[in-house]
Amino acid sequence: MSSDSGSAGLFREMEDGFAAYAASKAALNMAVRHMAAELKRKDDDTILLCMHPGEVATDMANVQLPWEVQGIITPEESVTKMIQVIKSKGIQHSGTFWTYENKEPLLDLTKQTPHEIGVPFETLIAFWELIVD
Repeated sequence: MSSDSGSAGLFREMEDGFAAYAASKAALNMAVRHMAAELKRKDDDTILLCMHPGEVATDMANVQLPWEVQGIITPEESVTKMIQVIKSKGIQHSGTFWTYENKEPLLDLTKQTPHEIGVPFETLIAFWELIVD
């Protein structure tokens, strides 16, 4: 289970105290990408996905945060939606990162303003150039 906190493209400066958590999720995301690529080279049809479950009402979500968390969902809703996403993916998606809403977070950055996602505009442009090159 990954998290959008581990996405370099979705970095949010207000996530105080999340450095270790974000680093572990970023490492997981990279490990999944590498493992998926290796499996594809070996003609293995195993599908590996990184999933952001959403802001889920768990003990972790109950900690005091210095920002307001929007859109908290139940664990049941998160799991139900993630299962739908997983069922919709094929081998061509192996090694990719998805939200419980079936969105690729980095690609969705281009559809929002820098203010909405808390990322400097220059960073968005740099990531967009990486995607289209």
